[in-house]
Amino acid sequence: MKKKLILLVLILILAIAFSGCVSNKRSVSIEEQSVSINSLIFTRTGAVIELNQELPINTVSISNKTSEDTFTYNANLSKVFLEFNWDASELYKIEINKYLNQTYSAPSKPSPYELKEIKLEDVQPANFIKTTSNPKEVIEISPNSQYAIIGTANGFIRLINLQTLGEEFRKKIPEATITAIAFSGDGKYVLVGEKSAETYLYLYDLTGKEVWKYSTAKDLGSASLYYKPKITHIAVFKDKAYVSATFLRKVNKVYYYNSRIYNIDIKSGEVVWKFPKNENIDSGVYYLDTNGKYVVFATGSWTSGKKYREGTVYCLNKFGELEWSYTIEPLKPYWDYVTIWYSTTISPDGKYIATFTSDGRAFLFNNSEILKSKIAKVRWQKNLSTPIEISGIPIYASANIAKLTEKYVIFSVGSTFNPPSAKGHGVPIEHPMGNTLFVFDIEGNLKWKWKVEGYAEDLKVSKDGKYIVAAIAQNLVTKDTGVHGIYVFNTERLGGASSKLEWVYHTQGISVASAISPDNKYIVAISAPIDVDITEKEDIIGEHKVIMLT
Repeated sequence: MKKKLILLVLILILAIAFSGCVSNKRSVSIEEQSVSINSLIFTRTGAVIELNQELPINTVSISNKTSEDTFTYNANLSKVFLEFNWDASELYKIEINKYLNQTYSAPSKPSPYELKEIKLEDVQPANFIKTTSNPKEVIEISPNSQYAIIGTANGFIRLINLQTLGEEFRKKIPEATITAIAFSGDGKYVLVGEKSAETYLYLYDLTGKEVWKYSTAKDLGSASLYYKPKITHIAVFKDKAYVSATFLRKVNKVYYYNSRIYNIDIKSGEVVWKFPKNENIDSGVYYLDTNGKYVVFATGSWTSGKKYREGTVYCLNKFGELEWSYTIEPLKPYWDYVTIWYSTTISPDGKYIATFTSDGRAFLFNNSEILKSKIAKVRWQKNLSTPIEISGIPIYASANIAKLTEKYVIFSVGSTFNPPSAKGHGVPIEHPMGNTLFVFDIEGNLKWKWKVEGYAEDLKVSKDGKYIVAAIAQNLVTKDTGVHGIYVFNTERLGGASSKLEWVYHTQGISVASAISPDNKYIVAISAPIDVDITEKEDIIGEHKVIMLT
């Protein structure tokens, strides 16, 4: 009897211990049992888990053999976004709510992940053989990476919340094309520049309320039926907006230009200074840049300016006073003028200035040395896409964009054309350096180059200089629609150009604008339709839309 009693006590103790173990283990509901992980997509800043259905998620952990990260959500989700650093070819275990788990091998490179598309208003389709027909549209992302502001050729502006992926406001500016856009330094306001009869610079708050507007037309001149002035660029440093504006018109086959540079106080809308103070620049100005201490820009025209020579690089101090200028001579016998488009830029530390003439010549200036010596001179020059002759016919690739980081000088070459001296002979082949991205170090050594195969309509560099994002449109010569899309390069990857290319997000239509958030998490782009039939018939592909990626 005593043995039986001891045996019953032992059984009771074991039962209590076992029930305790069971009660500590989380029970899995029938709903949870039906959930599975469809995929794990490794992105530039982490990964995205896709489930087969929505699930109440408390925690998600991801681990490899050396580390583990745990994320808390407490939300019903079918997609889970994880931000962490991962290593190629490593095995990673995903565990959701401490029961649902799966192991994945990380790829050698990340993939793009589409967050959302927003369809935009109808726009005139681009011409397959004319990049000048592409809608000129603009995107910028706020300093805190929360908002994207979109400006379109039809005069619409949209503020998109990148966290909710919804529109905060939408506004149509009548009789205008949006040509420039920027956030204030504190991210609380949006500056919008237009092409219109009045050529206003607007300031809006984040609800879409207009705070002030300033017309540059009173300086540039009155618009006509065919020609209107426009704000070409806005660069912001803290509480100041630096603005370039140009009015181009053609009279009796002669081009005339009026341009001006403005420093405007963002809070009040008051003009701090203008350059020149009491007159216009008689050449075009299409881009400017600032590091807060200096403002740089260049003139470019299809004719020679009488007082302000085209092809001249200007460096102003923060008070709007000229520190120095340097005039680049025309590349004869092909041109008798110099055009500089969207390229004159200054490094964040102010030491260097780069520019890129349309004829294919790339230049770097040592701003620090010039300021000390008071002698403006070129530090180095590269002839990247200057004319070559094919069966006696000269061709060149149009040089469009330059960017400067603390480490690199980046040049983007566009489509192939004949110089004016060719007198309309046509383009027999694509220039060998056409549609190519070049990356040099500060000393002028070519680090790598990539043939993007299409026209770079827009090029952005991340705040930390790590990423280059290119919006690629049509190739006028090959007419290959497969090149359209968003290309992302990682400048910190080891190896050559093939290694630097992180990913490509292909678009059916042409890509016309792009931006990357300061935290590198978001990439926002605009695609537009294009007519790929070069006859009088129509064959339109693609849509006008905003694409949000991570």
